[in-house]
Amino acid sequence: MEIRVPSEDMTEEERKKKEEDEKVPLSQRPHKGAPPVESHEDMTEEDRQLKEKLDNLAKELLEAQEIPKIEKLANDLRTEIRASTSSMTSVPKPLKFLRSHFADLKAKFESLSNSMARAYLADVLSVLAMTVASEELGCLKYRLVGSGDPLSTWGHEYIRYAFVVWAPDVLGISQGTFPKNITDDRLRSYLWMIS
Repeated sequence: MEIRVPSEDMTEEERKKKEEDEKVPLSQRPHKGAPPVESHEDMTEEDRQLKEKLDNLAKELLEAQEIPKIEKLANDLRTEIRASTSSMTSVPKPLKFLRSHFADLKAKFESLSNSMARAYLADVLSVLAMTVASEELGCLKYRLVGSGDPLSTWGHEYIRYAFVVWAPDVLGISQGTFPKNITDDRLRSYLWMIS
């Protein structure tokens, strides 16, 4: 059976628009039939309180200078995210609300020396990176320097993301293929990283 698809070259304007659209994380792109993104006015009182709480935690963490305080605040963020990701089927609200702080949290992470505070913040960044299109492998990068907690603590979507996004880069698998020359060491390394 042959299916013919009309080919139309994109204009320069269409190509630029497509490139701009692709910079927007998938979770923020409008989907056909999807409800519009909630504005601040459309949020429930509970959502507003959660957003305010997360914003305050993030701001406090960014302003904090003492490692014990940073560690406590990063752990508080981890707790809030974990509570919402255990049965994640869509982007949980804490991830939506914290996404705007991603760049600042990333800069704070880079400024920290090796400590549990840095590891906890890496955990937060790893999960947040799933929702930021330009940070696809950031999820893995931060996972590797995080606290080492089991993947399952972040929910099944995080585990699925690990297999879909990390496996090709770590194992050298192209989409739809499985290399014959994959070594046990590479496979063990991958399984260790995601465990």
